[in-house]
Amino acid sequence: MKRFALIALLTTGLLSCGGPNNNVITNATNPSEKSSANKFAVVELYTSEGCTSCPAAEALMPKLKNMYKDQLYLLEFHVDYWDRNGWKDPYSNIAFSNRQQKYADFFSKSGSLVYTPQAIVNGKSGINGSNEASLKSLINTELQQKDNKDISLTVNDINKNNITISYNAPLDAKEVLNIALVQTDITTNVKGGENEGKKLQHMNVVRRFQTIKDKSGSLNLTLPDNLPAKDFQIIAYMQNTSDFRVSGAKQIDVRKEAVTKN
Repeated sequence: MKRFALIALLTTGLLSCGGPNNNVITNATNPSEKSSANKFAVVELYTSEGCTSCPAAEALMPKLKNMYKDQLYLLEFHVDYWDRNGWKDPYSNIAFSNRQQKYADFFSKSGSLVYTPQAIVNGKSGINGSNEASLKSLINTELQQKDNKDISLTVNDINKNNITISYNAPLDAKEVLNIALVQTDITTNVKGGENEGKKLQHMNVVRRFQTIKDKSGSLNLTLPDNLPAKDFQIIAYMQNTSDFRVSGAKQIDVRKEAVTKN
């Protein structure tokens, strides 16, 4: 994996593209053999259209989804710290960069490393998002031991600008509910930066993200760029605010809901 020189300091973290290699020996068994229908894994991929190492990680996401099916919840968080390198990622958000930084600070209290592509599984330590063997090993481990707590998600209304949902989650005292509106399929022709001239394919790009402390309630999600609701899914997952561990996840296919409600 190509490793780039130090670019900048982001709070206390070092910034790089490529990240550590994370060579982990993976279990050779079929990932579904030791997992039940109630097991799950949430993968947060921190990525950017401005990083030359990221397309390989993003290409891995559909492959993993096809392998683990409904037990796997995938989210692409596009960070903004590569935007100054010749190409502004249209899906980047400083809030996602800050979220990644919080992970980095927690994982390593001194000199925390911030890099892309980084994959974080169920809120645990991050690894290089393009290292297939390491990522599958972490997912397999989670599917052998993580029981998915039940979250209720219901789409109440869909119109051309908004999706209104109701939620109910068995949050513990230190847990919050993350709710993400993800765009399922995006293609970008990059015209500058390290990926200039490439056509990039993205999956489950986070376009809206809210963290909620209430166990139940309703939420209005604004559709970006006047795009149709059928282009989106909603992923919700419960996360501990002390150690970032994820205890449950749920996904709604808005495409199916849009058909029934329109």
